[in-house]
Amino acid sequence: MLRKIDKNTGFNASEGKLINLADNAFLGLWSYANIHSDEGYSKNKTGKEVCDLLVVFGDNVIIFSDKSIKFNEDKDISIAWKRWFRGSVIDSSRQLYGAEKFIKENPHRIYIDKDCKVKFPVKINKTSRFHLVAVTDNISAPAKKYFDSLSRGSSATLVNAFIYDAKECLNNIFCVGDLYPNKTFIHVLDELSLTLLLTELNTATDFIEYLIAKEKAVREQRLAISLGEEEILASYLLGDKKIISDDILREQGLVSIPEGEWVHYTKSFQYQHAIAIKKGSIFWDDLIENCSKSILAANVGFFGDQPFSMHEAAIREVAKESRSSRYYLSKLFKKKMDSVPSHIMSSMLVESPDESGKFYLLLLVPQKDEIDYLTYREHRVALINMYFPIAFARHKQIKKIIAIATEPKNSSGRSEDIIYIHSPKPMPREERAEILKAARDINVMSDFVPWKQSATIKHYTPPHSNMQKLGRNEPCYCGSGKKYKKCHG
Repeated sequence: MLRKIDKNTGFNASEGKLINLADNAFLGLWSYANIHSDEGYSKNKTGKEVCDLLVVFGDNVIIFSDKSIKFNEDKDISIAWKRWFRGSVIDSSRQLYGAEKFIKENPHRIYIDKDCKVKFPVKINKTSRFHLVAVTDNISAPAKKYFDSLSRGSSATLVNAFIYDAKECLNNIFCVGDLYPNKTFIHVLDELSLTLLLTELNTATDFIEYLIAKEKAVREQRLAISLGEEEILASYLLGDKKIISDDILREQGLVSIPEGEWVHYTKSFQYQHAIAIKKGSIFWDDLIENCSKSILAANVGFFGDQPFSMHEAAIREVAKESRSSRYYLSKLFKKKMDSVPSHIMSSMLVESPDESGKFYLLLLVPQKDEIDYLTYREHRVALINMYFPIAFARHKQIKKIIAIATEPKNSSGRSEDIIYIHSPKPMPREERAEILKAARDINVMSDFVPWKQSATIKHYTPPHSNMQKLGRNEPCYCGSGKKYKKCHG
């Protein structure tokens, strides 16, 4: 039985901002704020906060810790930095590692409310990969002021000096690194970096893939220095999801990403292409958002007797599509809907660009005036269940189907029925032949679109503009004017 879920909105302005960004990127169904455990509940009648935001999407768990610590500009800058770093970054690290440990060991003991009445609704698997994100506020303005004193027009984001651990960062102002190299990697994001990442990578798949690529670049591919998170992101986007190019990887030594990559990216064709892709995939985002809101409100109509897990699994398959895939699918779906008259039933099978063998069945079903809406929905679901065996019998390459049934264009109202099914066991030859004969007799699902790479969402892979090795005799990245080996080397 599906029940209404009331999500938390955060305890302060910075948490509220984080929650809004996450909801826009993950579309609400997979991100929950102010997660509590039942530790101490029997004594205090209230749970213990585990983390500020928890995102669970399939086999990926993202834990966010948000700290809003003031940077005291009245103090000596090195003193102010150390105090801010301890309160923001080190305290966040403690919370993140504590949350990671507890969630791994006790996934059944976390709740979305401090009264421990509503359990965390999304299943956390034993095989889940954990990503830790420390969100730090009130640092961009002091960082820009400091870097402008060295060179006007500098970035307002923190320097990523991955050669430093937490102790070394304390003595290197406005630098964050690989804080604890023997533990799970922590992504330290200031307020500007957080907004940038969750705006540019605003699907769960795209954001998670970036986190994985960044961790790999630091811990396996010798990425040492980047003058801001935006420079890493630009290298990733320019390099077809590779932060460090293959040519650089073949060379020896540490790797740096200097300032200017992001500016170069924003002036490129790829940037304009990405903007167009986002605009062209709003249809898919709206589909996910509308379904997510209905599930959270327990207002799904026909399938209200089914558990949250069933609804979440179906919508997650839709939400797994990357931004470029959403654009492709949106374009095909809208074209189909525009081409079919409102009184005609029609269907289409289209393969996901992101996953071979994953197909979407779009079913447009007009409602007849003489039947009520509940009967119409029952009829629509019955059609889906009739189409499933036909699709599997006709196309052996299909591994899973997500059926989306809705009204044709210009209908008086609109709703969606979404059903997800894996490929069944191998179908006996006689049964397959019988199904195929019936399908020919009623002439259904003739519109079949397997995925073929097309110019529509072609990946563009220009060389990085400024990627380079960090030479020990080169000027230090901090702007001091000294050689790297005599400054931060």
